[in-house]
Amino acid sequence: MAEMRGGDAEQLKPRKHLETEHCEDGRAAYTMIREMKCSFALLDRPDGSASFSFGNTSVMAAVYGPREVAISKELHDRSTVEIVWHAVENDNTTSLQAHLMEFVVNASAMIHEFPRSCIRVVIQEIQNDGSVLACAVNATCLALMDAGVPLTSLFTAASCAIVDDNIMIDPSMREVKAAGSVFTVGYKQPSNVDDDEDDGEIVLTQVIGALSVDQTKAALNVLGKAAKSVAAFIRKAKSH
Repeated sequence: MAEMRGGDAEQLKPRKHLETEHCEDGRAAYTMIREMKCSFALLDRPDGSASFSFGNTSVMAAVYGPREVAISKELHDRSTVEIVWHAVENDNTTSLQAHLMEFVVNASAMIHEFPRSCIRVVIQEIQNDGSVLACAVNATCLALMDAGVPLTSLFTAASCAIVDDNIMIDPSMREVKAAGSVFTVGYKQPSNVDDDEDDGEIVLTQVIGALSVDQTKAALNVLGKAAKSVAAFIRKAKSH
């Protein structure tokens, strides 16, 4: 089992009017990501497994496959992707989040290299203190890598909450409940890691609440940078 912590996670440039504000969890500004942690090769039975945390939010992902699939689910040109999501508290968002994750894996894994097979991802929420979907995306990416499933590119995600036009990156559950809207975006990271202008291809979006066009543009700008910070953390973790 390997573990990596991101105690000095990259700080995104704060908006001027937020520079002196402090979050309830000790972050200096609402544009800082909470401490990131990850571990991989955690379980023996799956082909790959990993955990990922933003602060108190923690998710574990286990990957089984590519393995044989029932004939009724067999696809002749690619692997069948199955997502099982176990939430801390079951609600009406669990099936939606599983569906979104299925789309991400289909878009990011080289599923056409494994026809007539199945890649099954089991996601277990350990603790949900906000940004759980983004946390699950990052855990799944690590678990697929641990299983040796080839990816078209690294994929990562980040969330933000909008409160009175202020963008709160990686919000806690308390901040989520106070927000008018919450925006989660997942990106396939660009091959050129030094290109600061390229945030990569968007493979997941989830909006809870309503966002104006201007709020959406501002949030995408912040989330793209946040997802890059997560990608840099994952690359560093896998290199150790």
